Amino acid sequence: MLGAALADVADTEREYAARVGRGLSTARQIHRVLDADPGLVRVTPHAVDGLELREYAARRWDGADRALDRLAETADVTPLRSLAETNRSSTSHRREERSRE
Repeated sequence: MLGAALADVADTEREYAARVGRGLSTARQIHRVLDADPGLVRVTPHAVDGLELREYAARRWDGADRALDRLAETADVTPLRSLAETNRSSTSHRREERSRE
């Protein structure tokens, strides 16, 4: 949001940029909690439904992706899309590694 404000981006595009940031951040944090070693997690809800949280994270990724599509109509989102894909693939990779253990 700060970058968009400094660049004097229109309010509509600023909202899409915020949506991208919130979506990617939320999805990343959910995966960090779910992929963490349970013995190392300091704070966690009492009953964590992993599947439900993963589905929520997927919806947030998808929402961020749709916001990137809208931003692409007026700006080059290549770096943001690259960042999003890197984060998404790294969380998938960590999950695959843990399932092999």
